[in-house]
Amino acid sequence: MAEDLDIKFFPAPQIKNGYMGGGYITSGLLKTRFSIFQSGKTPEGFYVSLPSSKKPDGQWENHVEFKNKDSMQVVANYVAPQVSGLMNGGAQATAAVANAPSQVQVQNQASRVGTPF
Repeated sequence: MAEDLDIKFFPAPQIKNGYMGGGYITSGLLKTRFSIFQSGKTPEGFYVSLPSSKKPDGQWENHVEFKNKDSMQVVANYVAPQVSGLMNGGAQATAAVANAPSQVQVQNQASRVGTPF
């Protein structure tokens, strides 16, 4: 499931209004953003929020959804070390990255011309 998956997480400098950071999930042809919020309702102490908006009637509408609970858990597992650093008093300086490309690939991507995602 995670063969063609890249997750990048950027922790917030400090927890503010429950916001702990955000990042990007890239898989196959698609890329979307996510946010991490503090929660007392999950065993991890946080939840992964995907893009959504509040409709005029006050109900929230999801624009992106996880395929299943296992998919959401993959993201939670990747960001958990960073998030635990925040919950223990400070952000860690590095982002959690799954399937990170080699330095050569990163340099080649940086030199591409066109519209980034």
